Amino acid sequence: MSEPQVVLWNDDGYDDTSLVELVASVLKIDDPIFLYPRKNRTGHGGFLRVNETIKVQRTVALNRDVLIADGYPAEFPYIVQNLYGPEVIALCVNRGWNTGLDALNSATVMSIMQAMWIGIPGLAISFSSKDHDFDSVMAREKLLSHYLDFCIAEGRSYSINVPDEWNGHLLELQHFNRVVRSTQVEREDIQVYEKEDPVASIFRLTDTDVQSEDLNSLRRGTAVVVDLLEAGY
Repeated sequence: MSEPQVVLWNDDGYDDTSLVELVASVLKIDDPIFLYPRKNRTGHGGFLRVNETIKVQRTVALNRDVLIADGYPAEFPYIVQNLYGPEVIALCVNRGWNTGLDALNSATVMSIMQAMWIGIPGLAISFSSKDHDFDSVMAREKLLSHYLDFCIAEGRSYSINVPDEWNGHLLELQHFNRVVRSTQVEREDIQVYEKEDPVASIFRLTDTDVQSEDLNSLRRGTAVVVDLLEAGY
């Protein structure tokens, strides 16, 4: 039996693809397919549109075919299934952890859940927001390869949060952790003279402290893995 085709994407957009390409290189993926949103789609969760067109353009970068879509990551599983059939594996790679219930706002995690729901197994792989090079990603090769092999063999889907300095330990969860946060609301009233109501308000939410079991584990160097099949039903 031949290995399934692996399709990789992100939610950070076509202008920030280096981490995706590093993961493909470290995992030694044969003939990977890269699919990127034209714009940054961070935080769009499971947003997808019905009865609207999605333009997908083929281009060449680093001697590889690359697809650029005017769409959202949660729409990508449908594009991939149409182009390549159901025998594929989806990897979405993110610069920034997706922990706690905040993962439900993540286009990275929700796109892989959407893929899972239509029969495409995959991995949502979230690194910290720091810069990463080949050596730093290679140091996590054992972790990533283990779950990719399991994904291919068993058809399971996972969200993997990768610590900056992995201590070799895993926190395996079947649900998303509850987040305890101290959120402040800032408001500014402004004058809008061209409108009937001359006063408008601008709101901004800021987090002064965020705590959750998985985030605290990541800070200690423990990788956090969520079984999306269990978490999504």
